[in-house]
Amino acid sequence: MSEPRSGTSTTAISALIVLAVLVSYVPAMRAGYVWDDDAYVTRNEQLRSPAGLARIWFVPSATPQYYPAVHTSFWLEYRLWGLAPAGYHAVNIVLHALSAVLLLRLLLFLRFPAAVLGALLFALHPVHVESVAWITERKNVLSGLFYLAALFVALRWFDPDDTRPGEKRRARTLAWAYLLFLLALLSKSVTATLPVVIGIVLYWKRGALRRRDIIALLPFLATGAASGLFTAYLEKTHVGAAGMAWAWSIPERFLIAGRALWFYVGKLVWPSNLIFVYPRWKIDGGTWWQYGFPLSAAAAVLLLWRLRARIGRGPFAAVLCYGITLFPALGFLAVYPMRYSFVADHFQYLASIPILILIAFSLRALFFRAVRGAPARAAGIGFVALLLGVLTWNQCGAYKDEETLWRATIARNPRSSMAHNNLGVLLMREGRVEEAGEHILKAIRIDPTNHEAFAARGNLLARQGMEDEAIESYRRSLEIDPHYALAAYNLGNMYRERGETEKAIDLYRRAIASREGYFGPLLNLSLLLGSLDRWDEAAEVCAEAIRFFPGDERLSDLRIEIEKHREESSPAG
Repeated sequence: MSEPRSGTSTTAISALIVLAVLVSYVPAMRAGYVWDDDAYVTRNEQLRSPAGLARIWFVPSATPQYYPAVHTSFWLEYRLWGLAPAGYHAVNIVLHALSAVLLLRLLLFLRFPAAVLGALLFALHPVHVESVAWITERKNVLSGLFYLAALFVALRWFDPDDTRPGEKRRARTLAWAYLLFLLALLSKSVTATLPVVIGIVLYWKRGALRRRDIIALLPFLATGAASGLFTAYLEKTHVGAAGMAWAWSIPERFLIAGRALWFYVGKLVWPSNLIFVYPRWKIDGGTWWQYGFPLSAAAAVLLLWRLRARIGRGPFAAVLCYGITLFPALGFLAVYPMRYSFVADHFQYLASIPILILIAFSLRALFFRAVRGAPARAAGIGFVALLLGVLTWNQCGAYKDEETLWRATIARNPRSSMAHNNLGVLLMREGRVEEAGEHILKAIRIDPTNHEAFAARGNLLARQGMEDEAIESYRRSLEIDPHYALAAYNLGNMYRERGETEKAIDLYRRAIASREGYFGPLLNLSLLLGSLDRWDEAAEVCAEAIRFFPGDERLSDLRIEIEKHREESSPAG
């Protein structure tokens, strides 16, 4: 498993890595859209106009999450190939391949002895299929590229192998690293941990951090902390990660974190039974064995620290980088997907790198003892690449379309209330009402607090003409989650059709308050107020709707009608 010794061989290996990624992800190129891709692409109104680009950057609530670099990439692609999913998938795949090449260059720069194998493990590991084959996770592959680029450029400035304390560096290089770091944060704020990782890498190479290193990292630390806090605020106020589903005690958060740390390592070592939504385990502070996860994780870190003189600082540094990079997804911060599961493959996209290179180093050491000669070692790398490529190819099949994804999830996690409900909603849209009802009811039986399933059942009952039962189901949804905007909107529509306009108005306002820029209730409330000759109120709501959707013709027509009635009712008129 020898490493490249020239620029030509490095270029050749980089090309082979890119080719391996492209071949392994061929099934993803033929895939369509899945969960959340509608909010990010197909129904994202901000992609439709030049004004939308400004709102992507300056109105945090205009997009599902405030990652303007990601939505800008979608905005540009919409102008190139519209809503053809192949284009969006291709960009994700290319970004991942480039990140793998960049990781190879970074490991070679750091003189890591298993650089090729480490880059290949990252490039082809099936645990990354969720990040690459899922268009919504452009957040991961784009932020990952900027993150690795920022790390590479920053380390060139710090020069980990340079022990001369007075060596001057070019300020321009550090400025480029900071710019790349900003772009990473604007793609996904989990990259805020980068400056800490830089410090750990410097410790690994030098054995200590200098005062000048810490001073140089302070702007990175401050910017990363601000980005993380802002994202945490939006996650609660805009995304909706607030309430009892995230109300864990401090001990419970450590129990979640400890178990998640070992879970992710397990999936990297043995990537079997990968699932889009894993079972959400029960956290019980009164169960003694659950404390074994965080305690054993802490013991492993302590052991590696104690063994650093014998085995080197590398394993300790790798495990530390892994924990730090994974920290935002360990349960200490409220993350919306944790309502369904405490773990997800895409949570460890970047955090997997230090563990994978540690695995690569271990495999190389074992292989060097058993095999002699460069051809045999190259064949060993080829076998690993082929095995991982086949696993990745197979895993991509789950992302063919949304129905395939939910059925694959249910097959491996039959008690996923979320998967049953989402499959039911999909089947209902396709007119397969009876089967849809079975899955939605199963979702409710599995989790009687699933407010989304009660709202979906309300939609199903309304479609079947059972209005009273539908209203009761919407009410139940709002009892569970008073801020669920979709249930409030749909219940408002039912009351409007019944002529109970005041109830409808209250529910529309409730939906708008729960989700800023929610088009349906903004439009319907404007129209309803206009029909009641409450033109001043209609004008106010219409203006709010136009702020988010300036190009909508219905809103433009409504604004003209409002102005006409205002002129007719004025004294001069």
